[in-house]
Amino acid sequence: MAQLSLQDAIDRFNKLPKSVQQAIVGTSSGFLTGFTLVKFGRYAGFSMGASILLLQLGHHYGYINIDWKSVNRDIKKAKSEMEKQANTHIPDLSARVQNGIKNNAVIASTFVGGFCLGASTA
Repeated sequence: MAQLSLQDAIDRFNKLPKSVQQAIVGTSSGFLTGFTLVKFGRYAGFSMGASILLLQLGHHYGYINIDWKSVNRDIKKAKSEMEKQANTHIPDLSARVQNGIKNNAVIASTFVGGFCLGASTA
């Protein structure tokens, strides 16, 4: 059986119709994203949960003291800054995403399908 070089594979891929190319790229990237997110999401969830439990135990036994006034002040400050940035950036981002989906409907829909397949097989 003859071996297929990377350049031959790229040439064959480039000869496919554009919609098929988009479907292949969308499905494979969605699959990899979904699979990776679920696999590493479990570890991230475990790490976050364990950290919260350790912080709670440390606070309960007096090893950790939290200055809630400072926390609330910082949260309010961050919230107001996020609201300012959201009001200037979100409308532009929303229009760009909608335009991108309209122009790349095949790749967007196959990405979602691939993502679901990847998440279910993880």
